[in-house]
Amino acid sequence: MLFWILACQSLEVTEGESVESSTTTPSEYTVSEDVTTSYADWNLEAMSDALNQIFAKLRTRHSSAVLEGYSMVMSHADSYCPQAYTINGNSFWYGSCTSTSGMSYDGYLFYNTYEEYNWFGDGTLWDAEILSGATQMIGPDGRMIHWGGSVNLAEGTSVDGYPVFYSNIVGSFLDDGSETSWLNEGRSDNLMMYGAALVPNAILPVNAFMVSGSMQWSGLITAVEMGEFVTYSSAIGYPCWQEPLGALAIRDTHGRWLDIHFDVSSDWVLEGECDGCGMAFFQGEEIGEICIDVEPLLNWRGSPWE
Repeated sequence: MLFWILACQSLEVTEGESVESSTTTPSEYTVSEDVTTSYADWNLEAMSDALNQIFAKLRTRHSSAVLEGYSMVMSHADSYCPQAYTINGNSFWYGSCTSTSGMSYDGYLFYNTYEEYNWFGDGTLWDAEILSGATQMIGPDGRMIHWGGSVNLAEGTSVDGYPVFYSNIVGSFLDDGSETSWLNEGRSDNLMMYGAALVPNAILPVNAFMVSGSMQWSGLITAVEMGEFVTYSSAIGYPCWQEPLGALAIRDTHGRWLDIHFDVSSDWVLEGECDGCGMAFFQGEEIGEICIDVEPLLNWRGSPWE
């Protein structure tokens, strides 16, 4: 299923020598119990609700809004500003200038496109757009755009014949004129998402969805980190679509990280109840259950990107 793509993606003193020091040896460091008890009690139900709000919007954090902004940015360019070089649809530009239409450019940018490209070496053919660079632009209307990093957006057909979709964002991006909320507000994320329509013509969606990376958020949960976090529709034999595989960690407003472990093993064996609830751990200690709803990750047709 999705696993094939994962293969394509931390005074020495010599003998007899003496050292004199007026300092005393520090005592062994231990974590204060206040780390967990000085704050309000863990509100796992509220954390579950906050995490579900994230899952409900996660698929909107894709890269197409940045690439749509690229078309607008280049529509204001002229033959001298910025200095651009284009070959077969791939371009590079740099400069610190203002075009005749009033668009200011400062920095550099690469833009590349691929068609039916075996991107990950597994036989899947992708049509892809890639934008990377470090640049800041101000439009004629005062629109502020900052791109510092890279974004990818791709669609393809797997070797088994079903549609696949890929989005990747690494770096800091802001466009205060964008209609897409995350880009309008500005974010610094490292977020890769991958979707597969495993049975494209099924009456009900039969999909798979994977997320890796980290992202900022606001509210009770301030950040989320996922490692090959993936769930599948049960129609393909996955034992419980409510229980994802992979790593999930969340950070609360006190800066505490919780690791959440679910009940399906890497061998697709359900080792607990199929209820969408995983055990939360703080510094290796069980805190309690956090329950999630991953249906928004699987409930899509045509394309996962909203």
